[in-house]
Amino acid sequence: MIQFNLLPDIKLEFVKARRMKRLMLLVSLIVGGISIAVLLFALFFVHVAQKKSLNDLQADIKTYSEELKSEKDLSRILTVQNQLGALTSLHEQKPATSRLFTYITQVTPDQAILTKLTVDYAKNTMSIGGKAPTLDAVGVYADTLKATGYKIGTDVDEDKGKDADKDKDKDKDAELAPKEDLCPNIKGRQVIVPDGMILDSNGDCTKPPKAFSEVVLSEFGRNDKGATFTITLKYNPDIFDDTKEVQLIVPSGVQTNQTNLFEAGE
Repeated sequence: MIQFNLLPDIKLEFVKARRMKRLMLLVSLIVGGISIAVLLFALFFVHVAQKKSLNDLQADIKTYSEELKSEKDLSRILTVQNQLGALTSLHEQKPATSRLFTYITQVTPDQAILTKLTVDYAKNTMSIGGKAPTLDAVGVYADTLKATGYKIGTDVDEDKGKDADKDKDKDKDAELAPKEDLCPNIKGRQVIVPDGMILDSNGDCTKPPKAFSEVVLSEFGRNDKGATFTITLKYNPDIFDDTKEVQLIVPSGVQTNQTNLFEAGE
């Protein structure tokens, strides 16, 4: 059987366009409906659910506030809690007083005997009284305090290799010394850190900061038994900082008093 398409092409295009229009209208209605639903849900959440949540939180705050107000000795409890919370910071700020005897032993020449020692940790000051055979020995003590530095943390020990090599000849020193230059900031190849210097965090050889300043021989005298003295000074608070590892750097050649450091004052 032979079939003929009696609809002209323009009619077919019209039917196809109308079908597409209906489809687009349907999709638009669906999308619009979803949008309206989302909008209604958002309005509900903002004006109903969120408002209810805020009201509930406000009620809880009010309830807990009333409970706290009814608590006996509330101010005392809060004060104790604040003090307990501050204990850690207060402990860190406390000076490491246990280092004092070690420091004094390191810087006091063997000819000096101490009769009094006063430290003001609030003002970072110190007063040292004692006696020595001569005034020259007292001057050595004061000069030692002025020249003493310190280093903090894991700085490379500036004395590394020095004591072992001091009595050896230069050729043997060169053989045992490391090949690299330990002080790139100093002209010439440095196989050991120079006396009175340390390696800083940048790997440079620098002079250490002073441990003591304003060292003054405030009182002194002489008698048939020797000399008496009083030295006042200010110390760098870093050396008593409990959060830092500190090592004093005492000038080489100073023989310190390791025994019988203190003696009762006359």
